[in-house]
Amino acid sequence: LTRDRLINFLNEEQRDPRLNEILFPFFDNNRVQQLIAKYETDETYVNNGSSLQNLFQNLS
Repeated sequence: LTRDRLINFLNEEQRDPRLNEILFPFFDNNRVQQLIAKYETDETYVNNGSSLQNLFQNLS
């Protein structure tokens, strides 16, 4: 799962479109990289900006 695909998933599928865009901004590269760094246990994936199973388990 690449960072770009994760951004798209979070913005299109997970984010409530009724939310105010100023108070609840769309996900961008920085916010998604923070999520990957927080939930991904494999340092290789964190450095590459990609993730696998660990991130999905924590998002569900």
